[in-house]
Amino acid sequence: MAEGYLVSKKYHEISVLASETARQVSKKREGMDKIPDYRRKAV
Repeated sequence: MAEGYLVSKKYHEISVLASETARQVSKKREGMDKIPDYRRKAV
């Protein structure tokens, strides 16, 4: 039972880190969208 708790706790930490990273990436994307990227338009 203790092992299962530790595993679920670890997965929770990983998911929290992943969501935090995703939030930072989306913020960076918003910042990049403000800069006109001609290469992206050409594709």
